[in-house]
Amino acid sequence: MHYAAIRQPLNPRAFIADLKKRMTTGLDRFSASLADGSAGGVKVTTRKGEPWLNVPKLEPLSKTDN
Repeated sequence: MHYAAIRQPLNPRAFIADLKKRMTTGLDRFSASLADGSAGGVKVTTRKGEPWLNVPKLEPLSKTDN
């Protein structure tokens, strides 16, 4: 009953398979956007010898944009 309310399967294997599929798709899209330069300035660098995502700071929204 609760699983239906949150639209999740009762079978944990089905849940994990769907989650893996969605995460793989998302990571593939992210990788492609890094490769073609459409990631909005996000870059993969290193920090203390480990991979690190560098995300540019956003400009503050004006009060009329809220």
